[in-house]
Amino acid sequence: PGVYVEEVSSGFKPITGVPTSIAGFIGEAKKGSINKPIQVTTWASYFDEFIGYTVKDKLNPRGGVEKDANGNAVKESVANPKTTDLDWAMYAFFNNGGSKAYVVNVGATSSATKPTEVKKDDKKDDKKNSQPATSNKGFDLASAIIGNDGGPSKRTGIHCFKEVDEVSILVAPGVVAPAVQQEILSYCETFNIFA
Repeated sequence: PGVYVEEVSSGFKPITGVPTSIAGFIGEAKKGSINKPIQVTTWASYFDEFIGYTVKDKLNPRGGVEKDANGNAVKESVANPKTTDLDWAMYAFFNNGGSKAYVVNVGATSSATKPTEVKKDDKKDDKKNSQPATSNKGFDLASAIIGNDGGPSKRTGIHCFKEVDEVSILVAPGVVAPAVQQEILSYCETFNIFA
C-alpha cells in the first residue's frame, strides 16, 4: 500500500546478436558470374552455379555410343569434377555444417589459365627450337583477388564483398601469395571481419 515501482530506462539497449558464420569465399571457378558476390546455401547450389555439368554421348556397357530408336546418339549430363581450391573449400564448408556463404569468382579457369602454344623459329639445324613451347600467359590470380574498388557495380576482387554486409569471415582458398594475404588482412581489419 502506497509503494509503487516505476522503471526508468537507463538509455542502454541490449546488444542484438548477429550471425558470425557467414563466410565470403573468393577464388577461381570453372564457370559462373565473375566479380559478383553470389549467395549459396547448399553444396548443390554452389555446384550448379560454379561447377556444372557437361553433356556427353552416353556410352553402352561395351564402350560404344548408345543410340536411340532413330539412330541418334543418346546424350547424358555428366557432373564436372571439383578441380579448383575454391571448389574443394566450398565442398568442405558445406560438409562441415556451413549453411550460408557468398562466393566471388574472379575468373573462369577453363579459359583464363589455359596454356597457349608458342611456336619458336624453325631452324633446320636446331631441332630444339623447332618444338612448340608452352607458355601460361593466362591471368594473374593474385591481382584478380586483390581487385579494384571502382565504386558500386564496378568493384572487382575482394572489394566485391563491400556490397554484402553479412560476411563475417573472408577466405581465399589455396592462395598463399604474400601480397594477397596482406590485402585480405587489411580489408578484414578495415571492415572488422575475420580473415
